[in-house]
Amino acid sequence: MTEYHQKFNQACDEAGLPRNAGKQLIHAVAGGMQGGFFDGRRGILKLGPDKLRNYIQLSLALMAKRPWGEYHLRHWTGKTAFMATFRRSLFSGLGRVFDSIELSRKGDVAPTSAVVDEIMVLCCQAVLSQANLRATLSKEISCTDASPTGGGSGTATTFLEASPGVPEKEEASSRCGHCAKDLTSLDFDGYECPNECGRVGCSIECIAAHRHVCSRYMLGKACFGERFSGPNGPLTKAVALEKVFVQPPLDCLRESGWNFFSSSGRECLEGLEDDGHLAASHCGRRSVRRSWRREAGLSTPRPEGSYKVHRL
Repeated sequence: MTEYHQKFNQACDEAGLPRNAGKQLIHAVAGGMQGGFFDGRRGILKLGPDKLRNYIQLSLALMAKRPWGEYHLRHWTGKTAFMATFRRSLFSGLGRVFDSIELSRKGDVAPTSAVVDEIMVLCCQAVLSQANLRATLSKEISCTDASPTGGGSGTATTFLEASPGVPEKEEASSRCGHCAKDLTSLDFDGYECPNECGRVGCSIECIAAHRHVCSRYMLGKACFGERFSGPNGPLTKAVALEKVFVQPPLDCLRESGWNFFSSSGRECLEGLEDDGHLAASHCGRRSVRRSWRREAGLSTPRPEGSYKVHRL
């Protein structure tokens, strides 16, 4: 007992003021506090047994009732929020019930299977509403996808003093941000970087290459790819003008001379399709047919492009 605690007790005794015996946890190994139950032997603070029984009974009664009113849903949600304060991760079980609360403002609602499942899961997890006050803090900082050794995880031993943030936008330039070509010689304003870093590409090839060296590459924006595009790749150009990242268009009539029927051509296509930021790709069906006829040695007039969308 501290010196201040002794003086407090002495002052209460001299003034004849009774002290709350139920809240005197000094030298006690267990006791109730603010709706919870403190187990001093195990070092655990959890939802009180009486509150736990009440919550389970309320959950079962709600699932058995048809239909639900706004009061019933809000009453159960309030009890759930109190229960989850003893284990914050239980809040992740809430979601669909809030949609029902909004609907119930206009009248009673019929329970959906998704909301009933949510209530049942939280009812079963209520016994986990406890916190270990003796848990030790790890000195290692872990960002994990599923486990500390998972493929998308990372660890550190200290925090940065300041967040690296997004690099500042570069000053406007009259030259291409990739090949340094004079932009004033173009008949249009060029292709602006979708990350708004300030760089401008003079061609599709330059803006496609800039994506991998952009100072704001960490933004991870999606990109678009066109296959069998014809010599000019008009769809890729239109997409790039809308400030969307693009891959270099593929066609045997372009300067790259891409050939789908060669092993190197197929490897090139597979590499672009494996791009983690690729969100959509388009293939020109007539261009595919034209390439096949050319490989077969058949002459054919150049038809207008026809495209098919493939969402990945």
